[in-house]
Amino acid sequence: MCAVGAASAAADASPVVVIERATLADTRQLAAADSAAFRDDALERAIYGLDDKDFTAQQREEDLEAREVRYLAPLRDPADIVLKAIVVDDPRGCCEGGSDATRGVIVGSAAWEAPESLRDDSAARAREAVQAECYQSDPEWVDAELSERWAAADKKLGRLLGERGRDMWNLTTFGVLPEYQGRGIGLQLLQAGLGVTDGEGQDVYLESTPAAKKFYERNGFQVLGEEEVMDGHAITLMVRKAPARPLTRRLRSSRCVRDMVPL
Repeated sequence: MCAVGAASAAADASPVVVIERATLADTRQLAAADSAAFRDDALERAIYGLDDKDFTAQQREEDLEAREVRYLAPLRDPADIVLKAIVVDDPRGCCEGGSDATRGVIVGSAAWEAPESLRDDSAARAREAVQAECYQSDPEWVDAELSERWAAADKKLGRLLGERGRDMWNLTTFGVLPEYQGRGIGLQLLQAGLGVTDGEGQDVYLESTPAAKKFYERNGFQVLGEEEVMDGHAITLMVRKAPARPLTRRLRSSRCVRDMVPL
């Protein structure tokens, strides 16, 4: 069932953004959207050695291949959730498959890793195998020392969660293309995922960039700890507790999952 917000949006054929669950067929577009969403992030640019320049054609291809690998685990694991925000020219086709990746452009994505309690043993083993590949997928030309500092900071922040992190959802990837930011798309992506995690009654954690920290704070996340990776750039561990009265869990049974966002 497709959730349509305004009747007028569905009545005309003006472009809208629709939030849907992604599939393996979306992997390349998800990787491209993820790369573009973080192209101005100071830490990523430093790790990739970009500074005041852009990727070469070969570097861009290798970057996309590495990002594709990172999406494989959540896309293959039925317990996890990967959402895509896509531009649809005609919203009336949403419920009839008209808003899939072949008919729309992905402009944002969010990947939610499920708690261990929601994943069976075979899925857990498959995830570990893909994650092992992910850790080896960074291109050779990245700044290895800075990348290792990032990994060390990530590990240190993880210890703050302790065992309770196993029973929490992890928002591992979240981003919207720069040209589509400020239009409410990120909020729609976040709320779609929180509709599931709240329905499960489980908390959520994430690691935020400096630029996104206030956005998460406005949406109920609290700072648990911070680690500086390079001068002036820290990653922040944030946690959101599930509310006493959760939202509906319609996402798991619906392809077109959120109200449409007019452009």
